Amino acid sequence: MPWGEESEAYDLEVISGKIPGDLSGALFRISSNPRFRPRTYTVTTGGRVTAGSQESTSGTAGRPSGCAGVETDSMRFEVTQGEAAYSGFVNGGAAGPPPEGAPPAKNVANTNVGVFGDHLLVYFEGGLPYAMDPENLRTLGPHDFHGSIDVLCTAHYKLDPATGDMLFFAALGPQVTWYRTDATTGRITDSHRIETGLPLMIHDFAVSEHYAVFLVTPTMLRFDLLAQGLPGVIWDEAALPQGSQVILMNRDIHRCRKPVPATHRPGTAPRPRPVRLPRQLGRRGRPRPRHRRGPRGPRVSMCTARGTRICLHRVEDAHYRDGGP
Repeated sequence: MPWGEESEAYDLEVISGKIPGDLSGALFRISSNPRFRPRTYTVTTGGRVTAGSQESTSGTAGRPSGCAGVETDSMRFEVTQGEAAYSGFVNGGAAGPPPEGAPPAKNVANTNVGVFGDHLLVYFEGGLPYAMDPENLRTLGPHDFHGSIDVLCTAHYKLDPATGDMLFFAALGPQVTWYRTDATTGRITDSHRIETGLPLMIHDFAVSEHYAVFLVTPTMLRFDLLAQGLPGVIWDEAALPQGSQVILMNRDIHRCRKPVPATHRPGTAPRPRPVRLPRQLGRRGRPRPRHRRGPRGPRVSMCTARGTRICLHRVEDAHYRDGGP
């Protein structure tokens, strides 16, 4: 059920129970909330941020609590039109470009939310994150990390436990770009572009102290199909005839392992054997395992499991955490 109210509340009374005296901080939550009847029932609804705060020991919420919509450019346009102007990018909808004067694509800003620096950032897979003031939930505008990103980035960033830096990526067309953002300045300090040759839809990734791991599946993001009103996110097994693959990137030197199939038969235990790739062939054409130890990092092996190939990676640091849900 859509919720149309935006509100603030101060010094809320605790009706039942007791707030722990040492609890101090803020909780931010993001959800979808359609302002207008969607043109298609897919990802078209705008984001709404809900905040709750506690900084006193008196058992009441000393800072404001409230909820507010993320005022993206596309949302403002729909408000002026009085109706939804965009179709969903998953299942398609109306063919052709959006109405005249509308932003080229809708940023629904409804996937993830988190504080980085002095901004509350709200994320959406298909566009730039939007910045909000964490004190009053006022929308500040799109956040491009000081001009370093121009189209989109993942909604599922990670935080480096040693430095607080943000680690994330952007998958657009046949390219996947890795980024590291300084926790103090908010500026990009490291980036690396990986050419995949396919219009991949990569939802999330994993990271350890020395490696970034990207899972490549037959899920493709096809903007050409979207322009025809067709589903833009498709499952195309013909694009990856060998099945899902893994890209393993060394964070220290930006060297990537050649992608290898990353699936194995459910319910069976992996039986490691060397990957049969041409450049791995030893004398007399016999395959040999590939092992490499990164700078102070783990050993990496690419192996097979009962006839299908997987990439085995021993992650040495389990403290890298997702920046949100």
